[in-house]
Amino acid sequence: PEEKASGGPEEKASGGTEETDLPINYLNEEVDLNEVLPNDYLPDQSDILGDGSVIKTVVQEGSDPTLFPIFGDTCLAHFVGTLPDGSVFNNTRKRDQPFKFMLGSEDVLEGFDEGVATMCKGERAVFQLDSEMAYGSFGARDEKGWMVPPDTPVTFDIELLEVIKENAEDDGEEEEVLGGYGMQDIGPGGEDGDGVYTWERKGMEVLVTVPVEDSVGSKDIDYTFLEKKVRVAVKGSVVLEGIPGCDLNFEECFWEIDDANGQRALLVHLRKK
Repeated sequence: PEEKASGGPEEKASGGTEETDLPINYLNEEVDLNEVLPNDYLPDQSDILGDGSVIKTVVQEGSDPTLFPIFGDTCLAHFVGTLPDGSVFNNTRKRDQPFKFMLGSEDVLEGFDEGVATMCKGERAVFQLDSEMAYGSFGARDEKGWMVPPDTPVTFDIELLEVIKENAEDDGEEEEVLGGYGMQDIGPGGEDGDGVYTWERKGMEVLVTVPVEDSVGSKDIDYTFLEKKVRVAVKGSVVLEGIPGCDLNFEECFWEIDDANGQRALLVHLRKK
């Protein structure tokens, strides 16, 4: 969307003293964790980016594990945002107004985006964000004063209600036009000559898997995605570089660090144009 969706965890300011426009009125409201989280849930924590900046705790398993968002998809979610002292600064449940946003469009905080990208439909999870993945050194405030002070970690309790796929309305036409090149282009890919990475054809995406050391985190990754060029480096060492076999929708290309076949790996998602 061209404009930020109302009522969401908007992206932090990029400089100066610009104020956010979050319509939040719950700063002094105390959170009862027994109401926010079910009493019988079993914590399942994961360090999403590998550097402790986004910690995920699964509260409720998803109703459809096969339906998960990728960049460009529209997500509908309920969330409750809290400060370290437990006070609430945003609560869509209280307003009974789910938040709608496009994943990867920079409409929301980086940590919020990264968290939702790990969820599937119906899943509910709590995400602990350090300040840099939240509102950073600028914080967030309204006419009543600070809602989120500068350099403050925050917590979001998020329930992903719905995932609307980017090409949901165009699938039939796209299949006909692209044929085997598009959504039907699925199967094994190959391995580079030096054994640094493998790749797999997944319809409108090529997935490149690069095994990495356990110590590798998000700050160790350097990348360039262009329509006709890809370059990815880990700790200064180039692992993937060249001209792709098809034009890329570079704005939708992304990477993540996760486990692949029991080993920590850098997963590079190259979206076809």
